[in-house]
Amino acid sequence: MTDSISKQTDIAAYIGRVLRDHFGKGPTSVHVTLEPPFLLMHVQGFLAPMEEILVQQKETQRVEETRHILMERLRPEISRQIEQITGESVQEMYFDWNLHQRTGVLVGLLRAERSDARPLWPAHLDQQAFEQRIIEMSEWGQKIPAVTETFWLSDHLILIKRTGIFVQIEKELIEGGYTEVLQRVKRPMERRMVSQARLEAFLDRPILDTFLDWDFQGDKSLMVLALQPPHQNRKQM
Repeated sequence: MTDSISKQTDIAAYIGRVLRDHFGKGPTSVHVTLEPPFLLMHVQGFLAPMEEILVQQKETQRVEETRHILMERLRPEISRQIEQITGESVQEMYFDWNLHQRTGVLVGLLRAERSDARPLWPAHLDQQAFEQRIIEMSEWGQKIPAVTETFWLSDHLILIKRTGIFVQIEKELIEGGYTEVLQRVKRPMERRMVSQARLEAFLDRPILDTFLDWDFQGDKSLMVLALQPPHQNRKQM
């Protein structure tokens, strides 16, 4: 346990530093959850001064495009550093931002010996019913995924992994090199679907943030739901 906490602390410090070095301003906090094969880095208070001006002028797309380019360049460096800290190679990496809330997530899929371990859901929640709702939601906008998996990674973070989700027109766009356009269209659409699906009815507290990213070549999607922390929920009750 101590070794895991040390790794999470080192990763948080590194992510804060690398974002500050390349964006000119680092996040106020980085919360790291290491549950092999998943490594989730939840970033808060992250918006550079120039980005803030663009967001205020409703130029969020420009900010998102710039971040995407820079994060793609940083992806190999971040993966190497994570491997040095954890001793496990990063097989895939995903990221997404909520510019208005100044939050974001980076998710690494590790090649870990404990890759079959699944973090347990709270006993009072119906994981199967929640997964069925995710399948229904996916069908509204695309199709029923070939595989749907959900993981309760921490006291306020849920990870949803879907495989085999793209319909034929999306596959044609991917083949034609239109992944950036597809990404811009799918993010707001799937966030609306999350709201319409009323997923909070299957959980015990509100959803504060939804993050999405895709492996277009691998026909995969990762979604992270950031829930209201349990202590805040108790205060409101």
